[in-house]
This record gives sequence, structure tokens and C-alpha cells, in this order.
Amino acid sequence: MKYLKLFILILITGLILAGCFHRKSDVIVLSAPAGKRFTRINTDGITVIPNGRFITPQGKCITVAPHPFGLALSHDGMTAVTANSGVKPLSVSIIHNPGHNPEIIQVPPGYSNDAGVLESVFMGLAISPDDSKVYVSGGQENSILVFDLQTGQKIDSIDCSICADSTDYPDGYIGDMTLTKDGRYLYAVDQMNFRIAVIDTHSGKVIRSVGVGRYPFGITLADDEKKLYVANVGMFKYSKIGNIEATSDYKHALSFPAFGYNTKEMINGITTDSLVTFT
Repeated sequence: MKYLKLFILILITGLILAGCFHRKSDVIVLSAPAGKRFTRINTDGITVIPNGRFITPQGKCITVAPHPFGLALSHDGMTAVTANSGVKPLSVSIIHNPGHNPEIIQVPPGYSNDAGVLESVFMGLAISPDDSKVYVSGGQENSILVFDLQTGQKIDSIDCSICADSTDYPDGYIGDMTLTKDGRYLYAVDQMNFRIAVIDTHSGKVIRSVGVGRYPFGITLADDEKKLYVANVGMFKYSKIGNIEATSDYKHALSFPAFGYNTKEMINGITTDSLVTFT
């Protein structure tokens, strides 16, 4: 019996060791596809990005200014525009003939921001139906800028702080935009005031503001142009801290948004929320 127990102990020990050696031989090592290759931009082949993965785009690779958050294509397909949010330069890139021998116009040119041309830009772009001009959202400047699509020259600007409904919005942040097929009306999100600014492009003025959900980010127009869809990120929902009314002069604090809305507003008999309807 003594020898049997010893034999069983040796057998179990051997099996454990064998299992350990077997598992050790099956160790899997994970690594990024690039292996030891350094980050490298190669416009004619494989680009290695910082996380070690590859980018192998089909077709042409066109370099524009940093952080191109917005992109629009002309109706004839011959011109593309990017809205570049910098840090420097804050600019737009107008790319003529993007599919063949591209010609790039950067507005403004160079590596510095230009307060006289484009002080701020974020995401929003819209090209007129005749492909003659491009509307560019002015971000924190609370404006929309208009440029000649062929030359890149600044044509006009639209002040989004003044609205025809007698309510002013001195602080705003204009982002994504969409334009009606006839080019008459431009709809732009104001991320600071949780509204949609409705612009008459003929007069170059904001004719109406419509409240939407918290932090409107994306916008698109239905094919029949009777519905406007707004995607709300939903940030910045604050709650009161303790008994602030009893202990602080809170009435002099800045509310957020600066101009509140009832997001259940009735427009043409339809309740608005994340979906805004115009007729």
C-alpha cells in the first residue's frame, strides 16, 4: 500500500508538470500588425498609424490642414471642401478635381490663423446648388462665413447672434449645417443655445430659432424637406448643489444654456424634440 501511494503521488506530479510544460509551449503573444515598424505616412501605399495598425486607402490620398472635421462635395462632384479645426491653422481646404490631378486651395493660406478671414471653424459646410459658393460654420464666432467655391475668396458673413423673432443670442457655437435643394434656407445647429438657426440665404439673416434637445451635434434634411432631423449628444445637464438658493446669490450666476427652450414646443401642430418639422 505504501508503494502504491508513492506511485500515485509520482504519477500526479508528473501529470501536473506535463500540463505546465504543455501550456507553456502554447503561449500566445499579441502584437500590433506593424510590429517594429515606426509610425509613417505614405501617401502612395501603406501608412502606419500610432497604434501600430495599417491604413491602406483605395485611390488618391490628399493631405489637408489638421483636424478636417467637416466634409462637403459639390453637386457636380468636381470640388470637395473640408472644414479644418486646427489648432493651427483654422481653415477650409477647397479641393478642385479631387479624383484626378487635385488642386488644393487653403483658406487662409499658411500655418497661422487669420482673424480677418476665418477666426474659428467647426464641422459645418454647405455648398450652394449652383456650386458657386460654400457656407462655413464659424464655431465660437457665432457666425456663418461665405466663400467663393472657385477662388476661395471671402464673399460674405452671416451674424447668428441676431434673430428676426426679436430674441438675440450674443453667445453661440455654430456647428453642422444643411441647405435646402433650392439653396434658399440654411439650417445650422447652435450647440451652446440648444437651437437650430434658420437662415434666409437671400437676405443673409437668421429669420427664426427653434429649440431642440441638449447639445445638438448633427443635422440632416429629409428628401421631401418637410422634416429636419437633429442628433443631440445630450451633454451638460446640471443639477443644483444643496440649498444654493438659501446660501448664495445664485440669480446672478450664468444659466446654461444662456437662453432656455421648451423642447416640447409646438410648430405647425407637431411637437418638437429631437425631430424638428417645418412646412
